[in-house]
Amino acid sequence: MKITKIILPAPDYVFPDVNAYLIEEIPLLIDTGMGERAYRILKSEIEDRGLDFRTLWVFSTHMHPDHIGLGYLFSRGVNVNTAERPLLILFEQERLKKVMAIWTEKFGIPGEYEPFLKRTPWNFKPPIFNFGFPEFREIEVIHTPGHSPGHTSFLLDSNLIGGDAVLEYTTPNISLTPFSSSNPLQDYLNTLERLEKLELKHLLPAHGNRINNHRKIIERIREHHRNRLEEILQILEKGDMTVVDVAERVSWESSGFHELSLMNKKLAIGETLAHLRYLEGAGLIISEGTPVKFRLTGTQKRIPDFLRW
Repeated sequence: MKITKIILPAPDYVFPDVNAYLIEEIPLLIDTGMGERAYRILKSEIEDRGLDFRTLWVFSTHMHPDHIGLGYLFSRGVNVNTAERPLLILFEQERLKKVMAIWTEKFGIPGEYEPFLKRTPWNFKPPIFNFGFPEFREIEVIHTPGHSPGHTSFLLDSNLIGGDAVLEYTTPNISLTPFSSSNPLQDYLNTLERLEKLELKHLLPAHGNRINNHRKIIERIREHHRNRLEEILQILEKGDMTVVDVAERVSWESSGFHELSLMNKKLAIGETLAHLRYLEGAGLIISEGTPVKFRLTGTQKRIPDFLRW
């Protein structure tokens, strides 16, 4: 079964472009892209193959804007995992602002770090959402949460269309938010274990190039999270801190925290929270107060053996 990659621009977003995948025989589109330039490219690719926005099935790996932003164009709507239902709030700006205001106050996150409270890239039309996936004998649906609570991958002929689950040149963002699960990093590590067991020809990600050795990339991603957890424990040796205190001290790969864009500061804070929640779940740190502060429970300097996955 032929899988055609369509590279779509994603202006003013985290990545410069996003990969949509078209399977003509069904016909099925996986992920949609966002924005006017992406629309022109996607329309041309679909119509050049004699296909039609009215007849295409659309599956989304997850409900982030660069993956569903053009979903409103499709008459059949967009099929997403039921676990993504809480993200409908992305289309309710006033309610979203209230929820995020409570969240930022709870964790002591200054407003200038929180793009939800200012101009945001989320201003796109809501598509018709179908929560769940119809069965096609050619496709196996695999739940791969972590980056998003209902993140889903699709297996066709030993090729995995993996969304943002595994990326070649960067680690997918894993954030604790009001809409995530209670321990998204643990979810994600479970996902990596699940994907590692698959025998794949290729892993087809939503950003970047085809991955030919997914296990090698998975081990690199695990190592990143091991290092980040150890670094956060070392940071907390200096005393009680809020999530922003910790995030400002983490050695982000691209630059220091204060040099990050507004969106990347938000992602950095969310990812720091996910790591703090994982450490708290493991009994290595505790949190208390408002704004929440985190502190070590003991004097260990490194992650104990039972956390070395």
